[in-house]
Formats: sequence, C-alpha cells, structure tokens
Amino acid sequence: CRFADRCDFVQEDCRAEPVPISELEPGHSVRCLYWGAAEQAETVSTGTHAHNTGSSEALLAVRDLKVHFPIRKGLLQRTVGQVRAVDGLDLTLRSGRTVALVGESGCGKTTAAKAILQLLRPSAGSVRFRDQELTVLSQRALRPRRRDFQIIFQDPYSSMNPRMRVGDIVAEGLVVQGEKGD
Repeated sequence: CRFADRCDFVQEDCRAEPVPISELEPGHSVRCLYWGAAEQAETVSTGTHAHNTGSSEALLAVRDLKVHFPIRKGLLQRTVGQVRAVDGLDLTLRSGRTVALVGESGCGKTTAAKAILQLLRPSAGSVRFRDQELTVLSQRALRPRRRDFQIIFQDPYSSMNPRMRVGDIVAEGLVVQGEKGD
C-alpha cells in the first residue's frame, strides 16, 4: 500500500503486494486491508494524551448547496433559464479526515469549492464551518474566517510558483493574512 509509511494500522502484508479495491457499498470503495480497524479506532494515544482522529462533530457541513447562473437573452438581457452548476450538494467533513471531491471536467467541482469558501455566493443552501453559518456573513465578517481556509487549484503550476521554496509559498498566504513569523 502506498500509504503504509504513514498509516497507524500498517501490517507486513500491506507492503507485500498491491492492495485490491474493496467495495463497501455502492459508490463507496476502499483500498485498505485493515479498513475495519481504522474505522473502529476512535482515539490514538500519543503517550501524553489521546486525540480524536475522526470526531463525530462536523468541522464543515454543507447542506443542499446550489449555485445557479442565469441565462440571459435579448436586448434587455432577460433571464430565460438557469445553468445549474451545483444542484443540491451535501457534504460533511470531520476533523482529522480527508474527503475528495471527484468528477468529470466541467461538472461543478471548482464552483462547489468556491461556493463553500464563499468566494462565490451560493444560490441556496447552508455552509456551516465550526458551527457558524457562512452564507449569512458579510465579506467583512468573512475576512477573519478565511484564515482557516485554503484552496489549491488542480494545476500545481498555476497555483504554486516553481521558482519559490515550499516554505515561502506557504508563508506567502500567511503574510497576506497579516500573520507575522520568522
């Protein structure tokens, strides 16, 4: 398994050969020999204290998110329809977990991400981050919250300057947010 070096549940057979994909239920697959052990583990001891690896409380909860763009025609630019870029997205992200938003080109992944981050205002739905509804916040109220968000676009050559060191790339966002550091 390519994650063996950073997995808390790694066994010898994880490194022996490629791990097959197992379908847990329709639309939910896993490539792990010990996914059951990982799923049941609620805490991991660090020696001094235990920390939760997957809190049951949602860090981010998106409900029925919709982003519709008007189709305008004619001299007066009347709305004759709508493009439903995102139509009814539900997503829950828990602390300590990783979620991937996957889909074909043009299916609305970037639009959904921008709407979740409030870079693009959704047409409808709820976006709660750490129990705070983001869709009702003004741009001014969102500014301090944006320190908690990060987006890296699909093309790494557009999102990361190859002439900069990784530390400088990470620091650039902090400097823009007014953080002081070394």
